[in-house]
Amino acid sequence: MTTQTRVRAILVSAQAVIEDPKQWVTEYEAVAADGGPRNGRDLDACRWCAVGAVLKCASSDEYILYCSYPGEPTIVSKTLQALNDAARYLFETIDDCTHNGITAINDYEGHARTLQMFDRAIAQVSAPPVTVNETDIPF
Repeated sequence: MTTQTRVRAILVSAQAVIEDPKQWVTEYEAVAADGGPRNGRDLDACRWCAVGAVLKCASSDEYILYCSYPGEPTIVSKTLQALNDAARYLFETIDDCTHNGITAINDYEGHARTLQMFDRAIAQVSAPPVTVNETDIPF
């Protein structure tokens, strides 16, 4: 499976996790039934934000790599970057910090816009890569 295919799979799964507004949350990565904040991967989490849903849907190995190598291009960081790129494209969130664009949409724009962010990210990673032939570039 290619990186692009895996990123797409995580995005599709994460969107499905929060598709029902009753399973979506703002302000926290995830919450338990009692409303207490949780990590997106905690087993007792029952509601997730966009980032928490991505973390929930990543494999254990992908999550460990993401935590162990901050700033490195892991599957999880690429998935979050795809979401952030979608947030910046759709909603003109200009902050380049990975979570800020996602959080701005999730926490302040609402559930429908959060799902739109996922739609855009999925469409972007599903598109075939654009290749440019060097002979096509005028110098």
